[in-house]
Amino acid sequence: AGPGESGRYAIRLDRVEPPANSLEGRLDQWVRFLDQQDRPGGAIALIRSGKVTYAGAFGLADLTHRIPFTTNTPSNIGSVSKPLTAFAIQLLEKEGKLTLTDDVRRYLPDLPDFGQPVTLLHLLTHTAGLRELYALLSMQGRIPGRWTREDLIQLVQRQQRPLNPPGQTMMYTNTHYILLAEVVEQVTGVPFAEWMEENVFGPLGMEHTTVKTHGGQIIPNVAEGYVGIRGEQFAWKEEDELDAFFGATGVYSTVEDLARWVENLHEPRVGGAELVARMTERGVLSTGDTLDYGLGLFVDTHRGLRRYYHIGEDGGHFAAFCYYPEIDAGVAYISNNGRSFSTLRGVTEDLFGEEMAVEGVSEPPPPHIQERAPVEVKTALMDAYTGEYGDHDSGLKYVFSREGDHLSMLVSPWWSEPYRITFRPVSDSSFVAEPQGVLITFRRDSAGTVDRLTGLGSVYRRLTPYQPSADDLTAFAGSYHSEELEVIYRLRVEGGDLRLTNPRSQDSEVRPWEPDVFRTTFPLTELRFRRGDDGDGEVSGFVAANGVVFRKVR
Repeated sequence: AGPGESGRYAIRLDRVEPPANSLEGRLDQWVRFLDQQDRPGGAIALIRSGKVTYAGAFGLADLTHRIPFTTNTPSNIGSVSKPLTAFAIQLLEKEGKLTLTDDVRRYLPDLPDFGQPVTLLHLLTHTAGLRELYALLSMQGRIPGRWTREDLIQLVQRQQRPLNPPGQTMMYTNTHYILLAEVVEQVTGVPFAEWMEENVFGPLGMEHTTVKTHGGQIIPNVAEGYVGIRGEQFAWKEEDELDAFFGATGVYSTVEDLARWVENLHEPRVGGAELVARMTERGVLSTGDTLDYGLGLFVDTHRGLRRYYHIGEDGGHFAAFCYYPEIDAGVAYISNNGRSFSTLRGVTEDLFGEEMAVEGVSEPPPPHIQERAPVEVKTALMDAYTGEYGDHDSGLKYVFSREGDHLSMLVSPWWSEPYRITFRPVSDSSFVAEPQGVLITFRRDSAGTVDRLTGLGSVYRRLTPYQPSADDLTAFAGSYHSEELEVIYRLRVEGGDLRLTNPRSQDSEVRPWEPDVFRTTFPLTELRFRRGDDGDGEVSGFVAANGVVFRKVR
């Protein structure tokens, strides 16, 4: 039986004990619960008042040789490498060797000139507008582990335009931090891994931390990275890493070393209090909007408490840390299970519990919208809400229709069969799902036209209905070339659908989204077709979701 379905279940109790009274005790209970010797493992540490008060490990670091995970097992911490790279750049600024307002082309002159300077600060805050290298490599049909650092830099050099003017929008990408590591090497004349060892890891006491700079590099006693795959039987699979992405990822560390990094946020014995304060100050866009990101750190409020954190995933490895300065407590976590974010979230919520609250500051209780009395809404008003709504980032589309005095929402996700959710009105513009209790609200533009809905975790724009026939689709068939990537994609009509073939001869469906816009799988994600000068002529090309331009060649 699936979730929410009736059926026959067997429950086995391995241990029954009351919840521990201390944070350390509750964390130890979690570790013992997670300690199963037939699956990947990890390690977790609790930091309070700048000291590690608990560290424990569970599971296996290597499934093939059944080697246990320990608190001294190095694992790839993925994007948790980014705060360390940001820290390095700020140390160099403190030494007077650079300033954050410097144009990156001062140090990497072969990067493209977009007409506006891209500064080191833009790179640190992910506001430079450069495209994600992993997506570009995937669009070229390249396989992880089969690229070099030179391949990455050449791809950046070939970018013809930014996704947005520098400083205007935050777009989190590995590209920005790969370039920052290159800046460290250019400024110091020392390889990035060596400089980090001498100036960051060593002074912080991170004795078991190193940077992996290329595939095949041997790091003693490391954890292998795994992801679970489902078929007839569940199995674990070793995963490829993003070799050569150092600066953005590639740091191998232990949970005890990562805890030392968190300790330095409490008492900055390396870098100083001013540097840490600057790292944890939220960035500001050129529009005046404030980011939930500082210099290499996410900065937000969680259950009424200010929080600094970062998470990372690379090649089946997962890592994270979070620090709450107002209660001077934090957690460091590493794992060789690349899908363990939900485990970490469960641990932190259970670990801190009611202690995660500041006097006089609390988050509002969840609304009991299930208890709201139903209201009557005119049929004409409800009909104005029917239609298609979509979110380009997630690729989700919702189709609303009226059924009597209710709205019915058809959901067609990529990963499962379509399903319906019923919403009843609780006001002229707001509706609630039963029994889920999800609230949505329809919004209007300045002219009074319903143009979007909010809720469901995002803002969904109203779409123009688009169901092209097989004959209509023939206009999009053909070969498309990207000068930037030097690859060709082919589109064809088959069985009444548009299908895409990538440079590795892999095939995928392309689904209509709205006129001249189609959605497909990663890495293109979206194809926004272009036509002749008048906009009604023949298809001349398309632009992918990440801004790469493809021209129709035949």
